This record gives sequence, structure tokens and C-alpha cells, in this order.
Amino acid sequence: MTPTQLFEMIQQKTDLFLVDVRESFEVNICRIEDSVHVPLQSIPEYVDQFPNNKNVVVICHHGVRSNAAVSFLKQKGLSRVYNLDGGIDRWALEVDKQMVRY
Repeated sequence: MTPTQLFEMIQQKTDLFLVDVRESFEVNICRIEDSVHVPLQSIPEYVDQFPNNKNVVVICHHGVRSNAAVSFLKQKGLSRVYNLDGGIDRWALEVDKQMVRY
């Protein structure tokens, strides 16, 4: 999912579950509003808490860690799970140009 697609879904108030898999220090720098912080290594502990009735969008810095999380979640049976292509860095470049980049 591109940042623009995600932004449009947020604007349309689509029922989303945003999961940020970055480390705490990264989330402290910047984050997408209403995202839930679950560090990548903790995903297995929380997989049962992810909703099956919403689009789950996984976020990291550039999209690599979130892509790994998406693959894992799909293996665990979640079907409506998406990677934010380019991560929060691309989000900052294309959607929220005021967001701090690192």
C-alpha cells in the first residue's frame, strides 16, 4: 500500500488498524497518528490481538521490517494485512511533509 493510498483510506475513515513495528526510539521521533506500537520482535506475542475484520497496515522506517511482519501475519492467517511501501520515510516525503525524518 502506498502512503497516498493509506492517506486516502484515513481520510475516508476506513476501519484500519495501524501497527508500527519500529523501535521505541524511532517512534519517539515521529509516528502516524493512531498507530499502535508493537516492535517487530514482539509481533508473535500480539498476533492474536490483531483484528481480522479490519485492514491491518504495518509500518516501519523504509518498509523492510514491516514487510517481514506482513509475511509472518499472513502465515498466521490474517488476510487483510498490508505493508506501507517505503515506510514512514516515504509517508513523510509524500503525505506529511512536516514530519521529522531520520
